[in-house]
Order: sequence, then C-alpha cells, then structure tokens
Amino acid sequence: MSWLHRIASACSITCVLLLGSGWPLAVTAQEIAEGRPAEFMIYQYPEVTLLIRIEVPETSFEAEITGPENALLKESGLPEHRLGPVYQLVDAVDSPRQLMIKITPERAIERDRISLELVQLSVFDRNSQALARAYKHLSYGAERVHENDSSTWASKAYSFRSAAQEFASLGMEKMRLWSEYFAAHLVLHRLNDEQTALEFAAALDRSARRAGFDELELATLTLRSEALQQAAVADGDEAAGAESDLLHEVLQRRADLAARLSLPSEQARALFSDAAVHEREGRLDAAIRRFGEALTAAEDAANLELANEIRSAAATVYESQGRTEGAIEMLEGIRSEDERAAADDTMRDVADSLFERGRLLNREFRYREAVAILQEAMGLRQSGDSGGAWGPVGLELGWAHLSLGDMDEASRVIEASLPRTPRPGNAEALARAYDSLARISRYRGAFDAMERYRELQADYVTGGPANAAWQLERALDARRALGPGAVETRRALQESRRLANRQGDWVTAWRTTLYSCLATLGRSPAADCSQDARSTARASLAKSGFPRWAVESAVLDARLSLGRGDAGQAGRLLDRVVEDIRFYQSSLPGALGAWYWENRASILRDFLSVAVARPDGAGRSVLLALESIRRLEQADIRAAIDPVADPAGEPGLRNLLARRQTAVGEEGGRLAAQLNPELVELRRRFDAEDDPFDENDLERSLAGLGPDTSVVTWVADDDALYGVLADRNGVRIEKLG
Repeated sequence: MSWLHRIASACSITCVLLLGSGWPLAVTAQEIAEGRPAEFMIYQYPEVTLLIRIEVPETSFEAEITGPENALLKESGLPEHRLGPVYQLVDAVDSPRQLMIKITPERAIERDRISLELVQLSVFDRNSQALARAYKHLSYGAERVHENDSSTWASKAYSFRSAAQEFASLGMEKMRLWSEYFAAHLVLHRLNDEQTALEFAAALDRSARRAGFDELELATLTLRSEALQQAAVADGDEAAGAESDLLHEVLQRRADLAARLSLPSEQARALFSDAAVHEREGRLDAAIRRFGEALTAAEDAANLELANEIRSAAATVYESQGRTEGAIEMLEGIRSEDERAAADDTMRDVADSLFERGRLLNREFRYREAVAILQEAMGLRQSGDSGGAWGPVGLELGWAHLSLGDMDEASRVIEASLPRTPRPGNAEALARAYDSLARISRYRGAFDAMERYRELQADYVTGGPANAAWQLERALDARRALGPGAVETRRALQESRRLANRQGDWVTAWRTTLYSCLATLGRSPAADCSQDARSTARASLAKSGFPRWAVESAVLDARLSLGRGDAGQAGRLLDRVVEDIRFYQSSLPGALGAWYWENRASILRDFLSVAVARPDGAGRSVLLALESIRRLEQADIRAAIDPVADPAGEPGLRNLLARRQTAVGEEGGRLAAQLNPELVELRRRFDAEDDPFDENDLERSLAGLGPDTSVVTWVADDDALYGVLADRNGVRIEKLG
C-alpha cells in the first residue's frame, strides 16, 4: 500500500500547529478578541486534497486560507451561523506547500474552543475522490460571497442540496443532514422563505432526534424557532397567537438541549427569544422570568454583549410595567466590552465631553438637544466604571426633562441619580435636583414629599434657610398646600423679603412683593403693597433679563386685578401674557424653562375664566381666547418638533440669557441692559411677521358661515360648564351646569 493511500485511509487527523516555524501566529494568549483572527499553520503534501473542518461553537465566524506569498485560496462564512462545522476543500497541488488558516470569530472567545481538523484525500484513491466530490459541493456552499442577491444565495443552497445527495449515496447520514440543514439555513436567512425553511426544519428535527445527533438537533431547533418567529411577525398577531404554543415548546427544547450540551450562550439565546415571545403576547411577568433565566445563562457563558442585550430588553419591560427600580437595576448591570481594554481612557473622555456639551445646551435653554446628548453620555457612564459616576449626568438630564415639561421622566431620572452623585463638587446640582423634586411634588399635590425635598435642598443652597430664594420657594410651597392667605405663606414671604433686601437679591425681592400683595388680598394691605410698589416690581421684573419672571409678573398683576374686581384689566393683561408666551415659544423656545410647564394650566384656566366672566360679549371673548390657546399650542408643537433652529437665529441672545441667569449685582444689571434692547427687537420682528386673529377676523369668519351652519364648543372654569354656540347671526354663551 502506498504512503498516499495510507494517508487517505486515515479518516480524520487533528491538525498539528507548527508553533516553532517561521510563520508567526497572530495570537498567543488564551482569548481571541473580537475582530482579531486566530492563525494556524498546516502543511499540504503533493497530490493530496485537503479537507478542513472548522467549528467555533456559539458564535459566527469567518475563515480565510492563504498559501505562499499570502495568496488567498479560500474564504468561508455563513451568515447567522453559530452551530455546527464549516468545511473547506483545498485542491491538490504538485508541490508541497505551507498554508495559513485565519479564523475570525464574531465575538471574543477562548482559543482552545476553536476546533480545527484536517482530512487528507489522495487524488489516486477512488473512495477519496467520491468524498472529495461531496465535500466540494459543501465547501462551495460555505464560501463567502460578495454579491448579496437572491440568485447567488439560491445557487449556494442548491450546492448544499447537491452535497446532501452525494452524502446519501455514500451512506453518510450525518453529513447528509448537515448539508440539508445548511440549505435550509440559507433559505430562511438569505432567501427569506419561512414556510420552506419550516418544512425543512421539521423534517430535519425528526431525523436528528431519531439518529441521536444532538448538536444537529440543536442547530435544527434553532433554525425552526427562528423560522416560526419570523413567520409570526410576517403574519401578524392572529397567526402569532395560533403558533405560540408550538414556538414556546420548540424554544424550551432548544434551551434544555443547549444546557445539556454545555452551550450556555445558546441556552441564553433560546430563553431570550422565549422572553420576547411572552412580551409580544402581553405576558410581561412571564417575560421577566425568562429574561432573568436568560441573563443567568449569558453571564455563565461570559457573553457580555448578549447579557447587555438581555438587560436592555428586560429594562424596557420593567419600565412598561411601571417597575422603575427593576429597570434601573437592569441598566446598572450593562457593561462595555471595552472596560477591560486600554480604550477606557478614550471612553471616559467621550463621556466627559458629552456631559459638558449637554450641560452647556441646558444652560442655553436647548433642552431637547441636551436630552439626546446627555442620554448618550449617561449610557457611556453607565456602561462601566471607566466612565465615572453617572449621577451628575442624570441630574443634568433630569433638569432637561423637567424643562421640557416631562415631569414623570424628570422625577424618575433625578431620583435614580441622587444616590449615585457624590456630594463634593456637586452641591449646586444637588440643590437644583431637590428643588426640582419639590416643585414636581408641589405641582402634583404631594405635599409631604414636597416638604421633605425642600428641607433636603436647604443642605445644599448657599446660606441654607437663610437664602432668600429658598424662602420664597418655601412660601410658594405653603401657598399651594395651605392657600395664598395662610399664616405660614405670609410668614415665609416676609422672611424672604427681609433676606432679599439684606442680601441685595432684588429679583427675589420684586417677586416677593407681588406674591405678598396676593397673600393680603381682602386683608389690610402690606406696607410695601402700594400701587407704586407693585408697578415698580412689575416694571423691574419686565426688564430683569429673566423672561420667566417677566411673564410671571404680568400673571400676578392680572390676578391682583381680578382679586380687586377689575376683570377688564385682568383680561387685557392675560391677553398679553398668552401672546408673550407664544412669542418666547416661537422665537426662543426653552427660554421660559420648567416654569412654563408648571404654570401653563393655571394661566390658561385664568385666561378662559376671565373671558367667560366678561359682562358684555363673553361668547366672542371665549372664542378669541380659544383661538389664542390654539395658536399657542401650535407654537408648543413647533418648539418640540424643531427645537434646534431658532426662528430668529439668535445664538448670541441665548448666550446673554444664559450668562444673566447666574450673574449678580452690577454684572447682572449690565447684562440685563444688553439683553432688553435685543429682546425688544426680536419681539418687533416677531410681531411684524405674525398674523394676529382679532375681533374683526372673528366677525368675518362668522359672516362666512352658511345659513344652516353653527359652531358649537364648550369651556369650563372652576365653578361651571359653559356652552358656546356661534353662527352668522352672533355668538351665545349659556351656563350648562
């Protein structure tokens, strides 16, 4: 018997790695990093066809075989393929040569898990030639393609089916089934034919179970479950429900078999898929349990990427159930593959840069842009210890959410971030965070929480309870909880005024004056609540460089007029307030900040109540008020949809406004003096481009109604419900109850 025949008769030998040769290996450590190849050297003798079997369990991979002078001989890689071997056939040559095999796994994996076997087939042996023909079809099907079209993939699938026929004729049942499996795999994942793939997978499942081919059975179960899931999505909810029992059964079998074969990543994927099915069916508690089991398996496999996917999906389900702590716990566990690498410093720099960008965007009232940036920064900070503490980022993000009117999200983010924010260096952020939570609680009527947060805020503000602005907020808390005239409200206002005058905090002093006047309505007026004092406070706040306090002063003045029985003056002031708010929302969106969203409902309620209470023409007043509200809502929507582009294009103005927020004393006055002319000019341009709707427009609209056409609407104030009927003859308003 010739030596070639003896080599061919040896069915399979394990490849010998020539570590001492002059061909360097790219990896000498135990773990192959993602995207880096493991390199192996083999030797091909003359007149011998090489069959190379490559298996990298639980992950996709690509393989490349090169010859002398780095000439590329073969490339292989099956998309979405994680289970089972891939075969490559290298044709015989006349002279001996060394070959290099490079295997690149999709994720980091221990080198000793890569299985590489070599079969040498003599070109002179008839049996070897028959084997070579079968494996040539198998090898072609697994070769990498560079054209992603259906005809190419159909050709690959046909090659696998041809291999199956060759193996059947040789009596090689296991290789026949693997070839059929590969064909079905491409039918599903590249030809997108779920029904054909399901037929193949069901038949393969039965054959693999009957023959006891466990790994092939697992691969087939994986293919079958993926086909069922794709079919369910394609056919809609009704079909998904009809197939759900079968899908759960297949996924359970897949998970159990993966566990028995010690393949924890595949077990995790099966459980993860089952959790997703439960979620789609609305069985969220079952989904949560499955997510937990999948996470345990993924962590056992040290498959960090998969574990992160599971945590993210589970957090979404927790959040949809309102189980915030569960969602936070899931997100806290998300880590980055880079946390073990030298890229830590780079990721920290990126996170810090994003945080700073978000902070500056918040400072210039660009809250919606800030949310996107800060969410990214927070994701990097949460991805591992390398990013640093994420609490301060969360506090900044919470402030952005609050300034956009999203109190629920602001509260959630701030409360989650507080325990993760170190006190040193973050006093200002912590003071603002507790103030935010106190204001949210005040808005919701949660007065116990409001008081608790306000006291916690005092630990971080300059001067604590001796801070005039803090005392004013405490007065507003009491006003909301106990009423504007309550003793506690008036005492806190008096203390705030005293501290503001002593500290030179004139903005707080002016605001306190107006609130004190409201608190003493119907009582003996305060000493500093004369008409001159009110006018001075109102005018000073209008020119203070704080848009929100300018608008607030007009609101308070209107409420004072209403309290004194002057509904006409109150109506004129509130008309102006609504137009001022629309100006800011249109020209400088975000400039009113959280104050607007906290007070919007009460302002519009007062606006409509005054319109209803007007003795003459109340119906017309209500319709004009409703039109003003509609136009304001349009401005709010535009600000939300396109928050980046300022209609007036005023980045310099935003910067001035930002600097004014923190300036005190003479610097504050100087910045206000710069700001006011620019705001006046911006308002002039806004008014010039605006198309107001007034009584004349209303009359023309009513006159344009047909003789049988009426407009009906309704409004409510604190005391009653009113119906409004308008036609071409006029407008009537009736109290309904």
